[in-house]
Amino acid sequence: MNKLLKIIIFAALALLLAFGAALAKDFKVGLVNMQVLVEKSDMGKLAQQNMQIEFAAERNEIAKLRQDVQNLIEDIRAQASTLTPEAKEGKWLEYTNMKRVLDDKSREFARKVEVAEGKVRKEMVGLFIIAAKSFSEKNGYSLIMDGNQSGVVFADKSLDVTEEMLKEVNIIWRAANRTKTE
Repeated sequence: MNKLLKIIIFAALALLLAFGAALAKDFKVGLVNMQVLVEKSDMGKLAQQNMQIEFAAERNEIAKLRQDVQNLIEDIRAQASTLTPEAKEGKWLEYTNMKRVLDDKSREFARKVEVAEGKVRKEMVGLFIIAAKSFSEKNGYSLIMDGNQSGVVFADKSLDVTEEMLKEVNIIWRAANRTKTE
């Protein structure tokens, strides 16, 4: 009986090894650098341009206010020896108020940018998922992973499909936008 059990276990292991080897041949993995897709894709480039345009005036306003605060500090330091205590107090109060306005505007600006980036990121991820599915079907991949965020410590460079995925992302994005403009 013991000998029969060993034979059954050995046969089961042999089947598992043979089946595993067959699965491994059909299991094709690709790694993609999502940050490259964000930065180099047509959609990503357009989103970046649109964000620059959308927030340019507010960014410039904050930069001007920051410079005004810096100029006020320099004025206070330059005039420190000639100002009366009341005038110094007035200048520091002016500085405090101006700095508070700058901090509030900077926080609000950062919040607006973060919300806008989140919306764009969500749209881009949706596109990347569609492109990954299409790319996988066309090229026989079983799995496409973000090589930066997946926890992969090392992977052979031959697994990197970023450039091929970038082409697929651009094809799909252009096709979708062509139908919107027609």
